[in-house]
Amino acid sequence: MARILVLVSALLWSATATANGMGNLLTDQAILYTIEGYLDQAPDGVTVQEHILLGAAGYNRHFMLTAYQRAGQGNPWVLVRTLHAFQPDFLLMGPSEDITRILDAAAGSRVRGSFLYLQSQHCLVINPFDLKVE
Repeated sequence: MARILVLVSALLWSATATANGMGNLLTDQAILYTIEGYLDQAPDGVTVQEHILLGAAGYNRHFMLTAYQRAGQGNPWVLVRTLHAFQPDFLLMGPSEDITRILDAAAGSRVRGSFLYLQSQHCLVINPFDLKVE
């Protein structure tokens, strides 16, 4: 049930983004991922799969990726196969208040939600309907 709600919210968000002029970003190269991790440091005992540098507006944060899952069919490793080829690894896009929530969160904050990965632009577009920063 939770997965259906995330997919429905992502579809609604995609329609909203298209209506707000972001339609040119939502191409066939956009892949929906559910992502979870911690800013700057993960708690003891938590397995970190990848160390990622997130950025927006010239400001970067380290993100300890602990879980990610691609929605639908396809190679789940598309998200991480080009890590460290660019700096930052991913640019954050989406509502400015959500970008600020992530970039200004305290070290050790848990971030989870669904993001569209735009392969050609190395961007993660935040789905504001299910973003959690704790």
